[in-house]
Amino acid sequence: MIAQEPAARLAIVGRNPPAKLKERALAMPASSCTPTLPDVRPFLGRSGVMTVPLRIGGGSRLKILEALATGCR
Repeated sequence: MIAQEPAARLAIVGRNPPAKLKERALAMPASSCTPTLPDVRPFLGRSGVMTVPLRIGGGSRLKILEALATGCR
């Protein structure tokens, strides 16, 4: 996948990511895992795409609206 889009980067941002997810992100080139941020908007502003895992719907609606407001698809 990186060969097709060498400039692509993966930033995993969210509260309390599972240890396995953090390990996998650190093992992958061009990826990062940031567990807690005071303000996620800088990440969203630099992103072209955002995914939201909808296992629990609590604050997901707000996260989706934030992403759309910053121009993510």
